[in-house]
Amino acid sequence: MRIPPRSLVKRHMKAHLPSNVRLSKNLDIYVYLSMLIYLKELASETKVSVQMEAAGIGLAPPLDSSKLIISKRHVRMARERVRS
Repeated sequence: MRIPPRSLVKRHMKAHLPSNVRLSKNLDIYVYLSMLIYLKELASETKVSVQMEAAGIGLAPPLDSSKLIISKRHVRMARERVRS
């Protein structure tokens, strides 16, 4: 994953905030780190979704462990759990 330039992150943040708001020098680093934490949680929850489906715990029929494929459905299910 390529890291966006610091100036680009700050420019996007300034575009979505009122003009009288001052931004920290390290704002782009905080935004990047929070994005990484979110993606890590999403990946682990997606893995749990796939494993639950493979074990037959979810609504879908059980799958053979050699056929575990992450689909959009798994990511959506994980996203709902991460948001709450």
